[in-house]
Amino acid sequence: MNENLRIRYHNKLKVYKNILKLKKEKFQFEKLVDLENAAQNDPNSFWKILKNIEDETPNSSGSNVISEEQWLSYFQTLHSRHELNELQNNITTSLSVEEQNRHHFTNLDYLITDMEIKNAAKKLKKNQTFSLEINSSKKLKNTPTLDSNFHLTDHLLKQLKH
Repeated sequence: MNENLRIRYHNKLKVYKNILKLKKEKFQFEKLVDLENAAQNDPNSFWKILKNIEDETPNSSGSNVISEEQWLSYFQTLHSRHELNELQNNITTSLSVEEQNRHHFTNLDYLITDMEIKNAAKKLKKNQTFSLEINSSKKLKNTPTLDSNFHLTDHLLKQLKH
């Protein structure tokens, strides 16, 4: 029942706003026609109609003026520290934990030693093939430090296979 009532209300509100808009456009059109007729026929009545239009239209600029106190309180609350809800607190704590954990996994930031490569190659199964396709990459071949390191690791792996 409430759903139907709400739908009917919004439909009637839409119709009302359309009627209001049409009435306003009709009023403005009639005043414009009056002004055009008065401008052509009688200049004195033109100025009278124009003055009446200015008196009839409400001054909307006065109602939209915001006081200094409202601006001040708005910006004070905008820049003040807000209380976080439980979900936001959980997110900030999980982010801080992730930030701390990031520093614990720095072992990947160091160069891989030859001994680590040998140990990893020994752990491979006997008939499992392992090859470095990196040497065929033109981009990496052009960098001398990477190229020499890949040749070295490739050489070490070949020694371990034999």
